[in-house]
Amino acid sequence: MSVFSLEFSALLIITVFAFYTLPMRFQWWIVLGASVIFYVTSSVTYAVLIAGAILIDFFVARAITKTDPPVVRKRLLGFSLILNIGLLFFFKYFNFFSEAVADLLAPCGVSYEAATIDAALPLGISFITFAKIGYMLDVYNRTTESEKNIGSFFLFLGFFPNITAGPIERARHLLPQVKHAILFDEHQLTRGLRRILWGAFKKVVIAERLAVYVNGVFDHPHDASSVTLILGILFFTFQIYADFSGYTDIARGIAALFGVELFENFRQPYFAFSILDFWRRWHISLTNWIREFMFMPLSRYFLRREWFSARTIQVASYIIVMSVIGLWHGANWTFVVWGLIHGILMGVETTLPRRWRMPQQKRLPAILQTTLVFIIISLTWTFFRANTLADASYVLTHLFASLNSPLKHVLDPLATDPITVSTLDFAGFSDLSVTTIKTVQLGVSFGLIGFLLFTDWLTEHGPAHYADHEHVIDRLPGVARWTVYYGAIALVFASLNAVASITDFVYVQF
Repeated sequence: MSVFSLEFSALLIITVFAFYTLPMRFQWWIVLGASVIFYVTSSVTYAVLIAGAILIDFFVARAITKTDPPVVRKRLLGFSLILNIGLLFFFKYFNFFSEAVADLLAPCGVSYEAATIDAALPLGISFITFAKIGYMLDVYNRTTESEKNIGSFFLFLGFFPNITAGPIERARHLLPQVKHAILFDEHQLTRGLRRILWGAFKKVVIAERLAVYVNGVFDHPHDASSVTLILGILFFTFQIYADFSGYTDIARGIAALFGVELFENFRQPYFAFSILDFWRRWHISLTNWIREFMFMPLSRYFLRREWFSARTIQVASYIIVMSVIGLWHGANWTFVVWGLIHGILMGVETTLPRRWRMPQQKRLPAILQTTLVFIIISLTWTFFRANTLADASYVLTHLFASLNSPLKHVLDPLATDPITVSTLDFAGFSDLSVTTIKTVQLGVSFGLIGFLLFTDWLTEHGPAHYADHEHVIDRLPGVARWTVYYGAIALVFASLNAVASITDFVYVQF
């Protein structure tokens, strides 16, 4: 069920209405029911499977809490980890590793036909798995008390706003919020609706428009000129940001309608001054999860054995962890290489003198450093978006191979946009050529990128009262404020009406 579908809108409206009108003791059971309906619409079979796995973890966590012998507690934890990682491996990685084994054996003359499974990926399994593993480890380490209410536990892991693509919540943050009655708060409701609108604008108006060009480039990279390849990388850099952060804004906005505050997942990532700083700003809930449950334990494991120096262990841990995270994003070597590159870059950064890793605020070197990091991040996105490693290699090795090709080829990946055409017709420019229309579309794309950067710049470097775009809107006069609202709504609905269907959020596939 897409968040832009009429079915989802009806589900959300009915749920919010029932949440605040029915007796308060039923509030969270209503949300849990809506979450079940949301998941069941994707697959009844997978809903039963995921519910069964959650139920098992509920009882295992309770058993860990009540058990004192360390050996028994470790066995219970091990059972839970095997169950969760096993389910994720089966659905997401079985085919990938089976084919990898066949490829490895082929040069040795061993004939092996890769066994494959024809099964769709259960909705949100990667995010649910990480949330469950984090919970089980917290319970095992006694930093979180195991949940006694089975309904609250199911809601923690199946809360429908963030079940599809995060943020990855922690029990100690989300569970306390879904255990007490919520009074109707007009300000909270307005805040949630405004955040949903901002997320929808980023996804539908910005990301979807950029995706048209990006798909044209990366689906046929060998047909693209150097300038077109460069634009394809640049546009994807902002497409994935608008897409993923747009989903997060929608999820946080929907949660706010029920008085729930989800983790912040993005903090102006393209203003980072280093790769390490980028990961403090990008997919923050995943970064925190990685640091606590992968990077720190792995580093401590190697340090205890005194095999290598602390610096070597730190570099190796970054490389190993980021490679695994790359694989978490998708069962494709492109994601593994993308994660590996980030791990190497992060490891290299730790070896640099501190003065090279800290920004000189409000000086030209800081601007140059941020720009350099942005370029590096953009280039690494090539592996993330490319269909194959061969395609990624071709794109990166041909960025400057045909700079002298006619600029008209820059428009080749574009298809005429119904919104642009209808707007130009309304303005009296109905006789424009296709080339002119595409040129206007390209200019609009650059304008949207500039607008997205400007809003982030205001948050990053503007006055304190611009720290949140919502505060900026609040300070506008009433007429101007409602003009912004209606304008954004009009653009979202015009964009929805102009295409046959909105593509899934990028991170839904993970």
